[in-house]
Order: sequence, then C-alpha cells, then structure tokens
Amino acid sequence: MRTKASFYNLVTSIVGQTVNFLLTLVTRVAFIYFLSKEYLGISSLFTELLTVFSLAELGVGQALNFILYKPLAENDTEKVKSLMGLYKKAYQIIGLTVFLFGVGFMPFYQAFLKEVPDIPRLNLIYFLYVLNTAVSYFYSYKRALIVTDQKKYIDTMYHFVFGVGMCLAQIAIIILTRNYIAFLIVQIVFTWLENFAVSKKAEKMYPLLVEKDVQPLDKKTLRYVTTNVKAMLMHRVGGVAVNSTDNLIITKMIGLGATAIYSNYLLIFNTIVAFINQFFSAILASVGNFNAEKEDPDELAGIFYRVFFLNFWLYGFCCICLYVLTNPFIKLLFGESYLFPEAVVSVLVLKIFLFGMRQTATTFRNATGVYYYDRFKPVWEASINLVVSIVLAWKIGISGVFLGTIISTLLTGFWSEPLVVYRYVLRRSLWDYYKRYLLYAVCGCLNLLLVAGITSLVQGEGISIFVLKTIICLFLPNIVFVLFFWKTTEFQYYCGMIKKALTWITTRKKKVE
Repeated sequence: MRTKASFYNLVTSIVGQTVNFLLTLVTRVAFIYFLSKEYLGISSLFTELLTVFSLAELGVGQALNFILYKPLAENDTEKVKSLMGLYKKAYQIIGLTVFLFGVGFMPFYQAFLKEVPDIPRLNLIYFLYVLNTAVSYFYSYKRALIVTDQKKYIDTMYHFVFGVGMCLAQIAIIILTRNYIAFLIVQIVFTWLENFAVSKKAEKMYPLLVEKDVQPLDKKTLRYVTTNVKAMLMHRVGGVAVNSTDNLIITKMIGLGATAIYSNYLLIFNTIVAFINQFFSAILASVGNFNAEKEDPDELAGIFYRVFFLNFWLYGFCCICLYVLTNPFIKLLFGESYLFPEAVVSVLVLKIFLFGMRQTATTFRNATGVYYYDRFKPVWEASINLVVSIVLAWKIGISGVFLGTIISTLLTGFWSEPLVVYRYVLRRSLWDYYKRYLLYAVCGCLNLLLVAGITSLVQGEGISIFVLKTIICLFLPNIVFVLFFWKTTEFQYYCGMIKKALTWITTRKKKVE
C-alpha cells in the first residue's frame, strides 16, 4: 500500500508539474514580451522577500506532519483531532503575522534595490504580494492531513486544476490589458480558491475536522511538539537564508537587470528540482509511516540505498541536461540579452547537483523526526553562505553569489545531514554513504564530459539543432548509467519493479478483454 500510494502521488505530481510548467513558461514569455525587464526583476525580488517573511511558519508544518504519522497509522482519531486543532490555531496566527510583518516592511524594501525602477504603484504591487502570501495560510493547514495520510495526489490534482486556471487567466490579462496589478489580483483570487477547495475536500474525507468536541493536547505531546518546532525553526531559518537570499544579494549588489536574467534560470532550475522533489514528497509520508510502524533500521537502510541511487540518477541526468541545454533554450525563448556566460551556468548546475544529492538524507531525517540533532547546522550554513556570497559577489560578480552557496553546503549540510541519519536512524557507518557518493559523483562527471563533448560537435543554432541536442541528452546519459550500474542491487530492484508493473498492466488488459 505504501508503494501504491507513493506511485499515485508521484504520477499525479509529474503530470501536474509538467502542465503547470508549460503554462508558466507561456506566461513568462507573454510577461517578457508585453512588460519590461524591470517587472520581471521586481517580481523575483518581492517573491524572495516574502519567502523570508514565511519564516513566521517556524517549521510548524513539518514538525506537526511528523507527529501526525503515528496517530494516523494507529487510527487514533482523538489525537489527530487535537493535533489538527493546534495546527489550525498556529496557521491562523502565522497568516496574520506574515501579513503584519509584510505590511510593516513596506517602507524598507527599497533598501534592497540598487536603483529604484520606473514602475508605477510599486507599493501597491508589493502589498498584493504580501496579501497573496498571507492568504495561503488560512486554509492550507487542512491539506496537511491529506498529504500526511499518503494521499498527496489529491492535493496535487487540486493544485494542478487551479494552477492551469490561474495561468490561463494571467496570460489573457497580460495580452489584453498589459496591467500588472490585474495580473497579481488574479493570482490572489486563485490562491484563495485553491486553498478553500482543498479545505472543503479535506472536510469531506475527514469529518473529524468539523467536529466540535476537540480535546486539548496532553502536556507530554505538547512538549514534544514544542521541541520539534524549535528544532525545525532552525532548519527553516537556515533554508531560507541559503536558498532565498541570492536574489536579494544580486539585486542589491549587481542590479535589477541581473535579477531579471537570473529569474529565467531560476524558473527552469526550480521546475526541474520541483519535478524531482515530487518523488521525495511522494515517499515522505510512506517512510514516516514505515518508521512509525516498524522502526527496523536494516529494512530502512535498504530503502535508503534504493532512494539514494534513484536520487543520484535523477539529479545526475537532469544536471547534464541543464548544463548542455539551458542557454540554448533561454536564447530561443527570451533572446540573447537574457543569457548568462557558460561559466556562471556551470556554477549554477554544480549548486543544483550538491543541493539535490542532499535530498535523500533530508527526506529520511524529516520523515523520522531526527532534525533536532543537527538543529544548529542551518545557522552555520546560513552565516557562511551570507558572508561568503557577499564577499565573492563584490570580488568576482554574480558567480560569487552561487559559489558562496556551494561553499556553505560543503562545509555544513554535505556531511552533517547524512551523519544524523546514519547515526540515529540507520545506525551504521557513514563511510558507506561517502563511498556511494564518490562513485556516483565520478560517474556523473564522466557522463557530463561525454555528453557535453558530443553535443559540442553539433554546430549551429535554431529549433532543429536544439531538438537534436535534446535527443542526445535524453538518451546518452541514461545509456551510460545503465551500462555503469547494470549489476548493482539497486538497479536490479528497479528493474524488478518495472517488470511487476508491466505484468500487472498485461494481466489487467487480459481481464478486460
């Protein structure tokens, strides 16, 4: 059932993410064509600022999600009701706090601009970004129960439907009116509608959400929640400081034009990361459920190795494609003026790979609730990232911002996150993790050099050349990985899964006939 739930979650996430990305891309093209580069830059800046304000969430969501696994597995309805009551109060306070902090910051956001752009009603635009972020909190707590109960595919379908509606409406607004204020109002309306619809669906699935006789949490559980929230707060602060400050530094030290260019790369890279992370989101609840029921470190280690292998394959393949195809893709869609030099793209791809290879460890850490043990890691990571990024941006320009993130990752999360998982969950030597990591990294680098070398022989520009390079990138890296890992236990496991799936499909067809 866990595998089935993970499969449903993954498939719906991939389909939804694909359609939403394509529509977002069309929206971005319309945005660039009908509005100026400054609008794109200010959009990226305000998005990052509001991400920082979302620190008010304090990691409450992730901490409560973990605590929900056990009562859901044991069908402890009263405990679930009590936890969801706490969830509701917390998210109402968080939404209000984000709104007040956002509005209160209005006189100061221009401090992050190297030069103030000639955009009318800039304060109103900023206010609409604040409102959109705050609105998302008031109903979203109910979706947590759907996701934690291994039914994320339901949440994904709602996000997909409303995401499509929002993109189509925004495209029409941009083309017909070229009015950025109306564009943002549409975003707010669809954000509210999506959360309201998911809330009503959750109430139908779980009638306990509308029951009035909710008991307060016992003191032991409340202390446990508080401890986990405090630990998760540290991770939230570190995560935001590392992942959401690049745009702020670029805008302040290099300019809004560079932020606009980076936003296109960020759209592509974040979409790829979001695609892959659907896999980790899909298995998160299943890992948490397995750990809550069995707590068997040997079985969990086997699952970890299989996930880590697939983690490398997905990120290795995608990083090769990003390195080869990103600049040609951006040039085709947005023009040469929106390109970064190849050296900058190389640093960005390395940053994505290092981030991606952490996902298995962080997923198991969060699913098993051991994030308390490395609670100080994010503070060090954020501090190193901020200082090094600013210094290197001043010295060498935009590449320095991304190098700062790479250096902070290598000095902190690269070793501390797997250490916690291996010591407190898998209970085995960390050396095995790094042997696998080294093998994967060497294989990935050799594969990248091979694919980059072959695609460099394809000369010329235009759609046909891009399609040819894409075909090479789709097939060649995967062929190399198959040849390299054919005999490994992990690869044979996935071959077995594919065979079972094909057998099941064949059997179903015969029954239908």
